[in-house]
Amino acid sequence: MLPRMPRQARVAPGGLVYLVLNRAVARLPLLQKPEDYGAFERVLVEAHLGHPMRIPAYCLMPNHWHLVLYPRADGQLTAFVRWLTHTHTVRRHAHYHTTGTGHLYQGRFKSFPVQTDEHFLMSVLLCRAKRAAGEPRRAGRGLALVQPVAATVPRFRRPQGPVRLAGRSAAKLAADRQPAAK
Repeated sequence: MLPRMPRQARVAPGGLVYLVLNRAVARLPLLQKPEDYGAFERVLVEAHLGHPMRIPAYCLMPNHWHLVLYPRADGQLTAFVRWLTHTHTVRRHAHYHTTGTGHLYQGRFKSFPVQTDEHFLMSVLLCRAKRAAGEPRRAGRGLALVQPVAATVPRFRRPQGPVRLAGRSAAKLAADRQPAAK
């Protein structure tokens, strides 16, 4: 039998904005009642306290969530989301007395570097678009939150000035925003 190869380390350089998501295994409900949403938000705040992260927006849905994250340093994204998902899993299993029954999440979180201003805007507004399309209602739950974290927790701060996106540099973003010379 061949030895198992370790999985490749995730490459997530700091200074870029990412759309991050994770889904419950087998499309099972991850957040079943309003208190579950509050519990996840408390874990999100604790994750921020232990692994400071800029969080422009997030969206919680019954069987998955989306976070828009803006790490400052290399490796910060992975450390933050690993702590968040692990802690949420342990606490949820303890609350529902399901410890030892299997995985809560499908697998490792997915992260996508935000490429353009339009991608950033769409990432932030993703839940509103999904809710308008009726996705949470089709899931039979109807509770979805779109919340800029800076409005809820004073410790979170929105990025000042242009953010660095994977597709364009901050200088290019600033130049694009200048009115054209006549």
